[in-house]
Amino acid sequence: MLKRSLVSKSLGFANSRTFAPFVAKRFASEPGFPPEKQSNSSAEENKGKEGKSSLAKELLELNGINDDPYAGSSDKGPEYVSSTMQRREKQARYAFWGFMGVLGGGVLYYGRKYAEDEKDLEKKFPASGYSPVDWWTRVKARTKNFFAYYQEPAFEKLLPDPLPEPYNRPYTLVLDLDDLLIHAGWTREHGWRTAKRPGLDYFLGYLSMYYEIVIFTNQYLATAKPIIDKLDPYHVSVSAVLTREHSKYEDGKLIKDLSYLNRPLSKVIMVDTNPDAFSKQPDNAISMVPWKGNHKDRELVGLIPLLEFIAIMDIQDVRPVLKSYQGKNIPLEYARREERLRSQLIADWLEKKKHAKSSLFGGRQASEQPPKLLIDIQRERQKAAYGEFKKYIDEHGPKMLEEEKAREAEQKYSMFDMIFNSDKIQQQQLEQLQQTQSGSASGPTN
Repeated sequence: MLKRSLVSKSLGFANSRTFAPFVAKRFASEPGFPPEKQSNSSAEENKGKEGKSSLAKELLELNGINDDPYAGSSDKGPEYVSSTMQRREKQARYAFWGFMGVLGGGVLYYGRKYAEDEKDLEKKFPASGYSPVDWWTRVKARTKNFFAYYQEPAFEKLLPDPLPEPYNRPYTLVLDLDDLLIHAGWTREHGWRTAKRPGLDYFLGYLSMYYEIVIFTNQYLATAKPIIDKLDPYHVSVSAVLTREHSKYEDGKLIKDLSYLNRPLSKVIMVDTNPDAFSKQPDNAISMVPWKGNHKDRELVGLIPLLEFIAIMDIQDVRPVLKSYQGKNIPLEYARREERLRSQLIADWLEKKKHAKSSLFGGRQASEQPPKLLIDIQRERQKAAYGEFKKYIDEHGPKMLEEEKAREAEQKYSMFDMIFNSDKIQQQQLEQLQQTQSGSASGPTN
């Protein structure tokens, strides 16, 4: 019965879809074709569409399938879900419960008691019991310690221990690289070019006699090292290079934390163009305007008088001195203060000369030459010493560089042998030890 109904409806649908539109379109435009025929043909066409719709609905209902697979469940049958969707839902459930299991296991593991090598962490976050509060405290402590590995500097001491007297420099000068010592710019004509700030060679060479100069840049070592080798080709001015790996990442900012330098902060001076860089120690910093390639700039060289004054006068704490210059033009302000001291010294000398009288027993007259400030006397000596130093470097610098490269190559091969030819090195050491023992055994006896 169902088969006969389906066949009859299919034939009726085919006849209505096949012949009715053709007859309507063929005779509708002729003058003798009555309007009622046109309406009858349209009615037959609509009837065919309704027949198709009702036939499709009956087929879907007989198979238990909803005509809209995305409409959700209904009273006519269960919702259809494909095997692909079922597999995806199962995988999502497995992933969710797997994630929850890993998270729970991590909480249990991170909440365990502190180990012997976690004494520093226990001092910061004390929690010795098994209560939920102590457990959660240890979880937070270890989580913070985990992320601190990526946010803190690479080492706790960024610089090695200072050299002993008289080889060390009592003060440390930390300099930025970009827009302070150099400026990189791009033009259509020349592409990328890097400009060196005017007076930079003299700035580094002269102050290296007073300071341990450290270049601390936000660049990575691979890009910063070639530039610094150009600035200091003979490696006599720059003592150390610190890069992005040595900075501290906090609140989306890169901070150059001077407390990791392994140097007393009372003897550290930082010159930078980014306030975020010295936000941890603002009293140790000299803030500079970024240099954009002006070849007439003299701001960097203008810092030399203040920096040499601090070193010559052996200032015990540089922070009060630097704080007195904050918000001021340092070269002009220092020149004004120094000129005031010089004027006061000359005025005192003139006053003493005016009242000075020869002794009755042939006492000497006051000096005819005006006195000099201690800073002026020491400055003249240091400039003469720098001239001799520069002359020596110009004459022997290339030879020194070749010797340094030879030592680096020797160390490189020695390290290679230690890693890949350790057995050979041990055999050579054993032979040398045997020769030494045999020589001592065959020596003269008393």
